Formats: sequence, C-alpha cells, structure tokens
Amino acid sequence: MPMAALELRAFSDDDGVRLEPLGELDLATAEQFDDALRAWLEDPRAGELVVDLSGVTFMDSTGLRSVLIGSSAANEAGRRMVVVPGRGQARRVIELAQVSAYLELRDLNGDDA
Repeated sequence: MPMAALELRAFSDDDGVRLEPLGELDLATAEQFDDALRAWLEDPRAGELVVDLSGVTFMDSTGLRSVLIGSSAANEAGRRMVVVPGRGQARRVIELAQVSAYLELRDLNGDDA
C-alpha cells in the first residue's frame, strides 16, 4: 500500500503567508504539515498565516489535531492563523468534531465561515 501523499504549497506576500496542503492530511503526513507551521511560527516577519484546506482530500483526527495545535500555538505567540475549511472533507471533519469555536475560520471569498 503506497504512503499517502501531501503536497504543501506556500505563497508569501506583504500580508503574510498562505499555506495550501493538497492531498491527505493524516497520520502519515501530519509531521510535514507541522513542520511548515513551525517554520511560520519561527519567522517573526511572516505576518498572518492563512491555511487553505480546500485541497485536502482526506483529513483524519491527526490532521485535525495538527490544525488545532497550530492555531493554539499561533494564539499563544500572539500571531494570527486563519483557516479556510473549503467545501470538502476538511470542512466536514471540522464540523463533525465541533471545533469551529477553536479556529478562526474564513470562507473562500474572505468572509467568516
């Protein structure tokens, strides 16, 4: 059985960083995602982080945990991390787990989700 693949795309501009995980965010790939969040947290010049989960095709509890821990770490560091849940599987996991109150959610068009 092949390992799950996760591609991470990161884009920077004057406002901050946009991180787009594409593929599966799960036990096999969460460490890769965590490393990207840690790199952002360690760069004080990076501005806000927008995590766009629209391209996530599968997310398990480990992936959700990574998103929640990243958001908590950002808050503790006085940084802003916004999550775009998209309309797919990641949104369903966030809704089923009832953790929306713990994340700053933004819709694809920039509105609060």
